Amino acid sequence: MAGTKYDIVIEQGACLNIPLTLKDNLGDPYDLQTDAVYLTGVVYRDYDQHVQATFTYTETDAPNGGAEMSLNSSDTQAMETTYSSYDIFLIKSDGCVDRLLYGAATINGTATPLP
Repeated sequence: MAGTKYDIVIEQGACLNIPLTLKDNLGDPYDLQTDAVYLTGVVYRDYDQHVQATFTYTETDAPNGGAEMSLNSSDTQAMETTYSSYDIFLIKSDGCVDRLLYGAATINGTATPLP
C-alpha cells in the first residue's frame, strides 16, 4: 500500500497530535480491539537521518480504527530546527509493514525557551 504525503509543521515546545482512521485495503476500518495492528513513526533530520523524535501511538476509537500519533512538548522542544522529514508505519499482524503517512516536517523554533 502506498503512503500518503502530508507535510506537517512542528512548533518547538508544543504538543503535536495527528488523528488517524486506520482502514484495510477494502476501505473498511480496522477493529483495533481485535485486529493485531499498531503504528510506529519517527521524525528524522534530512541531512543524516538521525531520529529527532519517536511518535507515541494511542487508540482513540478502537472499534472504528481511530488512533492518534503524538509528540509531547519535551519531544518537540528537543528537536533541531533543520530540514526534517517523518514517516508513520502500520505494522500488521502478518508482519507486513505499510507506510501510511510521510512528508516534510518543518520545525519552527520558539522565540523564548519554555520552562
